[in-house]
Amino acid sequence: MTWHDGLRSTASDGTDLGHVRGMWEVDGASRHMGIEVLDLDRVDGLGQSVASMTITDTMVNGHGTTHGGMVFTFCDSVFALTCNSSGVTTVAAHCDIDFLAATQLGDVLVGVGTERFRWGRNGMTDVVVRRAPRAGERPAGSAATGQGAADGQGAGDGQGTADNAAPTPLRGGGPVPTDLETWPVVAVFTGRSKALPPR
Repeated sequence: MTWHDGLRSTASDGTDLGHVRGMWEVDGASRHMGIEVLDLDRVDGLGQSVASMTITDTMVNGHGTTHGGMVFTFCDSVFALTCNSSGVTTVAAHCDIDFLAATQLGDVLVGVGTERFRWGRNGMTDVVVRRAPRAGERPAGSAATGQGAADGQGAGDGQGTADNAAPTPLRGGGPVPTDLETWPVVAVFTGRSKALPPR
């Protein structure tokens, strides 16, 4: 896990995010996977986060595509980042995932975590994972994509090439890509969190 100095230390709603940073500094699993934190915030009492991960050769299965367990673990890390932004130690109580499209070696995934609501010590968080455009490929929502751009079809089929190469995907932290919403969705994760009682 890489935590960049440019990330805010206090959320928009005034919550101190130091708890999350301390947690991630000792998260060996996320660090081993090369996960990069791009953004972290808390708005109106609900967490938000964005992180990225590049698919390496140790993440590929026997089909030549990304192992589903790696995508799930990436989502779980984004989920943890999002719901722990409350400043209270929070763990997963239940999670599920839908795999919508396969990814492959070298692909860059970006996960966006959004805490939807909280009740008592519980919360519900969604993580939407998108794949950065590959060289020569335009995002589904761009002007040169052709049929399917308006109705959302073809988002994960890899079609829609352009004369110029796709924008360089973000690596190593920095601003969240402005065209992220046009990238194909490859997985959707939903998790229920539970805040642990004070010790």
